[in-house]
Amino acid sequence: LAEMWDQLQILLWVYVAYTVRTTKPNILFIVADDLGYHDLGFLNGNRTYTPTIDSLVKEGVLLTNYYTYSQCAPSRASLLTGRYPWRLGYFFMKGHQAIPNDYSLMPTLLKPKGYTTHAIGKWDVGHWFKTHTPTMRGFDTFDGFYQASLHDYWYHTPHNCPLPTIDMSKNLRENLSAWTGVNGTHTTKLFSDTAIEYIHQSEQTGKPFFIYLAYQAVHAAGHQARKQASCSTVDKYYATTRQDQWKLQGAMTTELDQGVGSVIDALYQTGVAHNTVVIFVSDNGGPISKSANWPLRGGKHGLWDGGLRVVSFVWSASTNLIPKKRRGTKWDGLAHASDWYQTIPEGIVGVNVPQKTGPKQTDGFNLWPAITHNKDSPRNSIVHHIWLPEFKEDGAKKDATAVQIGHYKYLQGSAGSTAISQWPKPGRGKVAFGNQDGEIELGTDHCRGGKDPNDIEEDDDAPDCSKEAGCIFNLAKDKSERKNLVKERSLGKMRKRLLALAEQARKQVKGTKWAWPCKMQALHNMRDTMCRRAQHNNTFAQHSLQPYLKKSCNEKPPIGTKVEIRSTDSSVGYDEEEDDDFVPKKRNKNKNKKNNSQLGPKCRIPNIFELPRTTGGV
Repeated sequence: LAEMWDQLQILLWVYVAYTVRTTKPNILFIVADDLGYHDLGFLNGNRTYTPTIDSLVKEGVLLTNYYTYSQCAPSRASLLTGRYPWRLGYFFMKGHQAIPNDYSLMPTLLKPKGYTTHAIGKWDVGHWFKTHTPTMRGFDTFDGFYQASLHDYWYHTPHNCPLPTIDMSKNLRENLSAWTGVNGTHTTKLFSDTAIEYIHQSEQTGKPFFIYLAYQAVHAAGHQARKQASCSTVDKYYATTRQDQWKLQGAMTTELDQGVGSVIDALYQTGVAHNTVVIFVSDNGGPISKSANWPLRGGKHGLWDGGLRVVSFVWSASTNLIPKKRRGTKWDGLAHASDWYQTIPEGIVGVNVPQKTGPKQTDGFNLWPAITHNKDSPRNSIVHHIWLPEFKEDGAKKDATAVQIGHYKYLQGSAGSTAISQWPKPGRGKVAFGNQDGEIELGTDHCRGGKDPNDIEEDDDAPDCSKEAGCIFNLAKDKSERKNLVKERSLGKMRKRLLALAEQARKQVKGTKWAWPCKMQALHNMRDTMCRRAQHNNTFAQHSLQPYLKKSCNEKPPIGTKVEIRSTDSSVGYDEEEDDDFVPKKRNKNKNKKNNSQLGPKCRIPNIFELPRTTGGV
């Protein structure tokens, strides 16, 4: 019997090994929203409680030089298309942008190999036309919200349509419908549970899956920029954290970690963990008013490394996918969000990416061989941001250029806040939540707050890169970008290479149009009409698209919309996330004055508590 048992074990091992080799690996791509470089426990000395992510990093490969764009929509457009954002017309985040329909998104590369493809959570790369929505771009299903932000984590109101409606869709291929019955469920749990459902479905179908799990966490909610988390999480893990803002930020990060943990558990429960690759990224650096990016300078919206360089790692339970000797290690090669477009299909799945997947060239590289075998990166440069004077449309003012070759970075222009923020040390004793502007919703476990920390200051000693010569930094030795090397004679050749790279990109981008599907006036009018129509059945989701299926509206608004713009709406930068445009105070100035530097819309957006709760099953 013992001999038979040994033979059975050998046969079982051979079968499992054969199955892993012949079945395409599952891909779980997790995108955190606005997660700062210093927000996770393994990087901040456990000032935040993130045991699941910390353990995945210890068992996976940490990408130490991973870059993205400094704002949500452009970075997502980049990873889904394999292009730099500026090549697509995302010169930064301004208005209602959409990935042009003549680009093939990543899921279309995987479907021919039998993959089921699911988009969950935040979309933010086009929803004004049906053709821009996820299930029209290669995903089988979409369970989530279209816009940059929701008003609330429990009550799913669109932040640019402040009415008793929801922006939550549950779409299956061409069938677009509202996601009802979810009000009152925190989106982190909602999106995690949805991913778990699809993992269990794959167990039944036997097909490999590509799950794009884009959390709302840890983004602030709506124009009021409120952080929101369960009070029980705040009390359990952040009782000694002093300020309400950091209590909530920490709790949101912990709940993100718990959501990731529940999805990883599902991989093991269904037996697919050993044939799954997990990729984790943040879409951009954390807003300096609401998260920490230490030791990096600046944050979201800016072109310092605090806005561009983010946490990323890969993990798998399989030593066939990630060799044993690479588990628990780091990879220091240069990487960019656009690289996943090549890395996932070619490197992990083994599918050749077609030579033409859009009108403009891809910018990504297949990093998988380098990551799994600790080789040099095939990428040696990044064009972070390119500016031309003609980009100054609709009040745009971000006139800066940032390029990088190896660990040398050239920066010229307005790069954003110079602050360097880090997670505060916990206090010695407990501090009750609500000591600033924190609020507890009556009769619930819902904690909210939005007051920015009062201890974030601009760095008066930061290099001035707005001068014509700009700045050059050696990021290998100077992560905080403190020492400007632009005048170093030994870097003369490198400076010429960096300037040549920027000039080449300017020539390539010249003539590229903003990624707006319509002119701004038409889009604002469409938004008003959609909000009015949505009132009839309490859902923004299913009425936001159908009336406007025209091939183009670049010259005039779609039929049925008003021509004029309501004055109260035209001042609001919908989908621009103005809630995060925080300006730190100047050091040692106006110490006794109240800090009124929080930027917001000119018109008043109703508080979620002023709105009637949705009805009709929503």
